Amino acid sequence: MVPNRPGRAFVPHAHPLGSGEVYLPRLARHVLPQEAPVQLIRFAARFRSIFDAELGVPKRFDPDEQFGPIADHLHVNARDPDTETWRFQRFAPAWAARLGQDLAGESVLDPRYAPYNTRLGDKLRQAVEREMPFYAATHIEGPNGDELVHRLLIPMSTTGEIVTHCLVFTVV
Repeated sequence: MVPNRPGRAFVPHAHPLGSGEVYLPRLARHVLPQEAPVQLIRFAARFRSIFDAELGVPKRFDPDEQFGPIADHLHVNARDPDTETWRFQRFAPAWAARLGQDLAGESVLDPRYAPYNTRLGDKLRQAVEREMPFYAATHIEGPNGDELVHRLLIPMSTTGEIVTHCLVFTVV
């Protein structure tokens, strides 16, 4: 076992997961600021309605089915714990349309995603360390000038031992 912190598992006494199941923490009501974008608020509300159970309860995860069009801004990032490399397992469709390409399978630090991946590596490290959802906003110099990237990061595990994935809902 390679825990996130010495001697501690992400989900203590985790049971084996069934096909399509994951471990997801609850999303606290106070995570988002009051001025969060409407799309982010809708995603958070839907997430709470679907996954409102303790961390140790396995949950079925199918973003397109469970979130419908709200999932257009949802990335699923997969972590290689040996190298701490993060890759887009699912590149959000809205972002693929925005960039004109789907970066699924690529590093989250891929230059084609710049400047929208500014500080994303740091935030993903924080997701592993915190083991709980959090909101982050990053100012960038984007194609439309100064932009604010809003992210909701939700760590996830397919093993229970460590954070293996992170859901990242991203809007500008």
